[in-house]
Amino acid sequence: MRLAKGRRIAWFAQISGKQIDDVRVLAMVARTNEDGDPKYHDGFVVDRWEIPIIEVRSRVEDIG
Repeated sequence: MRLAKGRRIAWFAQISGKQIDDVRVLAMVARTNEDGDPKYHDGFVVDRWEIPIIEVRSRVEDIG
């Protein structure tokens, strides 16, 4: 799975300094280029894509 650059930066900022214990994919949401606001349709690169809905279990790392 690959995240868009902006999402990667936001994701890493949220998990910085934390120990990830578990990551689970709860669901996959399928989208098509016909979904959503038509003004954005010309910007789509593919006809269909999936968005993972995930759960991340984490804790603050013990620095001591």
